Amino acid sequence: MSIEKKWREFKSKLKKLHYDTHKTYEEKIAACDSRVHPKEWEFLVKYWDSQIHSTKNKASRAMRNTTHTTGTKSFASVRAEMAKKNNHVQSRRHELYIIKNTHHEEWQAFK
Repeated sequence: MSIEKKWREFKSKLKKLHYDTHKTYEEKIAACDSRVHPKEWEFLVKYWDSQIHSTKNKASRAMRNTTHTTGTKSFASVRAEMAKKNNHVQSRRHELYIIKNTHHEEWQAFK
Protein backbone atom coordinates (compact mmCIF):
# COMPACT_ATOMS: atom_id res chain seq x y z
CA MET A 1 0.00 0.00 0.00
CA SER A 2 1.33 3.42 -0.94
CA ILE A 3 2.09 6.16 1.56
CA GLU A 4 -0.48 8.40 -0.16
CA LYS A 5 -3.23 5.85 0.36
CA LYS A 6 -2.26 5.36 4.01
CA TRP A 7 -2.32 9.15 4.54
CA ARG A 8 -5.79 9.43 2.93
CA GLU A 9 -7.08 6.57 5.09
CA PHE A 10 -5.61 8.16 8.21
CA LYS A 11 -7.29 11.51 7.46
CA SER A 12 -10.54 9.73 6.74
CA LYS A 13 -10.43 7.88 10.07
CA LEU A 14 -9.54 11.11 11.88
CA LYS A 15 -12.52 12.85 10.37
CA LYS A 16 -14.84 9.96 11.14
CA LEU A 17 -13.73 9.62 14.77
CA HIS A 18 -12.93 13.20 15.84
CA TYR A 19 -14.75 15.65 13.56
CA ASP A 20 -18.43 16.50 14.05
CA THR A 21 -20.11 19.03 11.77
CA HIS A 22 -22.63 19.92 14.48
CA LYS A 23 -20.02 21.08 17.02
CA THR A 24 -18.68 24.61 17.32
CA TYR A 25 -15.29 25.50 15.92
CA GLU A 26 -13.74 25.52 19.40
CA GLU A 27 -15.17 22.06 20.18
CA LYS A 28 -13.80 20.72 16.91
CA ILE A 29 -10.34 22.09 17.69
CA ALA A 30 -10.47 20.60 21.20
CA ALA A 31 -11.26 17.14 19.76
CA CYS A 32 -7.73 16.83 18.35
CA ASP A 33 -6.30 13.32 18.18
CA SER A 34 -3.10 12.82 20.20
CA ARG A 35 -1.23 11.68 17.06
CA VAL A 36 -1.86 14.96 15.25
CA HIS A 37 -0.03 18.23 15.81
CA PRO A 38 -2.54 20.89 16.94
CA LYS A 39 -1.67 23.24 14.04
CA GLU A 40 -2.21 20.44 11.52
CA TRP A 41 -5.53 19.55 13.18
CA GLU A 42 -6.60 23.19 12.99
CA PHE A 43 -5.76 23.20 9.27
CA LEU A 44 -7.80 20.03 8.72
CA VAL A 45 -10.79 21.43 10.62
CA LYS A 46 -10.68 24.63 8.56
CA TYR A 47 -10.43 22.56 5.37
CA TRP A 48 -13.36 20.32 6.34
CA ASP A 49 -15.42 23.38 7.37
CA SER A 50 -14.67 25.18 4.11
CA GLN A 51 -17.78 25.80 2.03
CA ILE A 52 -15.65 26.59 -1.03
CA HIS A 53 -14.40 23.01 -1.23
CA SER A 54 -17.85 21.66 -0.43
CA THR A 55 -19.49 23.66 -3.22
CA LYS A 56 -16.77 22.72 -5.70
CA ASN A 57 -17.05 19.02 -4.86
CA LYS A 58 -20.86 19.07 -5.08
CA ALA A 59 -20.62 20.64 -8.54
CA SER A 60 -18.08 18.01 -9.65
CA ARG A 61 -20.31 15.17 -8.43
CA ALA A 62 -23.33 16.70 -10.16
CA MET A 63 -21.49 16.74 -13.51
CA ARG A 64 -20.93 12.97 -13.39
CA ASN A 65 -23.27 11.20 -15.75
CA THR A 66 -22.14 7.64 -15.06
CA THR A 67 -21.31 5.68 -11.97
CA HIS A 68 -19.60 2.37 -11.46
CA THR A 69 -22.11 -0.36 -10.68
CA THR A 70 -19.78 -3.26 -9.93
CA GLY A 71 -18.66 -1.95 -6.53
CA THR A 72 -15.03 -2.49 -5.61
CA LYS A 73 -14.49 -5.05 -8.35
CA SER A 74 -11.68 -3.85 -10.63
CA PHE A 75 -11.79 -3.61 -14.41
CA ALA A 76 -9.31 -6.49 -14.57
CA SER A 77 -11.55 -8.73 -12.47
CA VAL A 78 -14.63 -7.93 -14.56
CA ARG A 79 -12.65 -8.54 -17.76
CA ALA A 80 -11.41 -11.91 -16.44
CA GLU A 81 -14.96 -12.96 -15.49
CA MET A 82 -16.26 -11.98 -18.92
CA ALA A 83 -13.44 -13.86 -20.65
CA LYS A 84 -14.19 -16.97 -18.62
CA LYS A 85 -17.88 -16.80 -19.62
CA ASN A 86 -17.05 -16.08 -23.29
CA ASN A 87 -14.65 -18.98 -23.93
CA HIS A 88 -11.58 -16.90 -22.98
CA VAL A 89 -12.27 -14.20 -25.58
CA GLN A 90 -11.12 -10.84 -24.23
CA SER A 91 -13.76 -8.12 -24.06
CA ARG A 92 -13.31 -4.84 -25.84
CA ARG A 93 -12.93 -1.62 -23.89
CA HIS A 94 -16.36 -0.29 -24.80
CA GLU A 95 -18.01 -3.54 -23.63
CA LEU A 96 -16.15 -3.31 -20.35
CA TYR A 97 -17.19 0.32 -19.95
CA ILE A 98 -20.85 -0.58 -20.52
CA ILE A 99 -20.69 -3.36 -17.95
CA LYS A 100 -18.94 -1.25 -15.32
CA ASN A 101 -21.35 1.68 -15.78
CA THR A 102 -24.80 0.15 -16.27
CA HIS A 103 -27.04 -1.89 -14.03
CA HIS A 104 -26.67 -5.62 -14.34
CA GLU A 105 -30.10 -6.23 -15.92
CA GLU A 106 -29.14 -3.91 -18.79
CA TRP A 107 -25.97 -5.82 -19.77
CA GLN A 108 -27.18 -9.41 -19.72
CA ALA A 109 -26.43 -9.57 -23.46
CA PHE A 110 -22.71 -9.21 -22.70
CA LYS A 111 -22.60 -12.09 -20.25
